[in-house]
Amino acid sequence: MNKKVLLSVFGAVFALVCCEYDLGYKEIWPPQEDFAPDPVITKIVPDSASGGVVTLKIIGRNFDPNPSLNYVCFDNVVCEVLESSDTSITVNRPIGYYSDSTEVKVVVSKAKTIPEFGPYKMEPGVVNIGGGLGEVYSFAVSRGEDIYYHKVSDKKVYRYRTGEGEVEFGSMDKKSSCMRFHPSGKLLIQRSNYKYVYYIDTTGGEAQKFFRLPDRASYFDIGENGIYYFGGTKGLLVVSEDGSIKLETGYYVDDEVTAVRVFDDYVYVATNNDTVVVFRNEIIREDSVSAPEPYLYRANMGKLSDVVVNDMTFSEDGVLFLVVDGDFPILVVKEEGVEPLYEGILEGDAIRIFWGNGMYLYYARSAGEDSGIYRVIAGREGAPYYGRD
Repeated sequence: MNKKVLLSVFGAVFALVCCEYDLGYKEIWPPQEDFAPDPVITKIVPDSASGGVVTLKIIGRNFDPNPSLNYVCFDNVVCEVLESSDTSITVNRPIGYYSDSTEVKVVVSKAKTIPEFGPYKMEPGVVNIGGGLGEVYSFAVSRGEDIYYHKVSDKKVYRYRTGEGEVEFGSMDKKSSCMRFHPSGKLLIQRSNYKYVYYIDTTGGEAQKFFRLPDRASYFDIGENGIYYFGGTKGLLVVSEDGSIKLETGYYVDDEVTAVRVFDDYVYVATNNDTVVVFRNEIIREDSVSAPEPYLYRANMGKLSDVVVNDMTFSEDGVLFLVVDGDFPILVVKEEGVEPLYEGILEGDAIRIFWGNGMYLYYARSAGEDSGIYRVIAGREGAPYYGRD
């Protein structure tokens, strides 16, 4: 439905309170003599805010080409305007607000009418999967967007599938610290600070030993070359599952490795180092990596410099996301610095992170009765997990 609300000058001013914000509209008096053409909304792309979408485009006419002179509300919530032209306005949807029947309003400076468009459907920005799955040691998301997780309460491995809910998939009687998928589809599980990788076959069951490492590790990732990169209390290990490569690099042995992720021919390594939060090693060949180079210094993190990184992942376009202790669970590493993702909306004490196959990001919280796995709309896709993808 597309409709207009005709307003007097005073009415246009007071209409700005639809967003319950001071939107900065200053031309209240004297009244305008020359009004801008009436703005019109013809559609919104996509036709619903679902599937992890964050950025929306409002199509129509008579908008202001200056983004700061267009104000967009989803019901009573103002949203960020990114860019605009005479025929479109690009916005980021409100993350903390959702509705199946949102009314979208656009206020254009110097225009005397406010177009409305609706009902427009918006999915929740954050979802507590299953209403609360409980505390987990580790988890992973499959090609089909099924979530596999190792529960602390009973040390069983479960699968959560939309429409099916939680089903028992297998078991592992020791604490795990990391999960990935093997190209065959079986679930790989790293026992915490241990010399073996375990697996559960595609049909489920008890976790079995897969292959032995040259030393203890807690975290790993798989490169495009099929080689495994492990980290923990014994530094960075480079290992092939057939045993032909078992390299103890000697890197990071004085620090504890807290996460490992492969991206774009580099192995990224998070540590508890006092100066550098994240290093990276270039993958030179299958059995070799370069010496560490600092990637993220604590000095460049501002007020967030004392965080402990528990896990990390990359977006498809190379943006690093860190999962950390404290009130800001996910940090986004940008060229201009580090900032919390959706500050004030995501709840803290995060321990693991995993990107789904589309634009959903998942993170696990260890937070008492609020523990569980949360799905977050990301508005972008993740980098490949080379076992899964």
